[in-house]
Amino acid sequence: MTPEAALSQAEKFMNEGQWEKAISTLHDALQNRRNKGNNSMMEKMMINLIDICVQNNNTVALKENLSKFRNYFQHQSMTLLESVFRYLIKETKQIMTDIEKAEGTQKICSLLTDDMSSGLP
Repeated sequence: MTPEAALSQAEKFMNEGQWEKAISTLHDALQNRRNKGNNSMMEKMMINLIDICVQNNNTVALKENLSKFRNYFQHQSMTLLESVFRYLIKETKQIMTDIEKAEGTQKICSLLTDDMSSGLP
């Protein structure tokens, strides 16, 4: 499946509320070696995947796909990798800001404390 077809198929699934199918479609397209040369499409697919995972709080799929993406592109295109991680950091900051506005600073401290006690870095 071409990257363009994967993006449109994933968008169709997103509009229908079929989040897992959208994640699966993008995951398969990201794993396809024929798509690896098209950096702009790879970036769009990864950003869409980040958006889907963030909206649905699917950290497992996000972590798995980011790891594979990083492993491939750390030697191919650092600018692409940097762009995707900058987008992820921007989204994370926005989530933290939203939580702080809705729940207050203590909720963030509580979340960070829970992460520290569970052994996460």
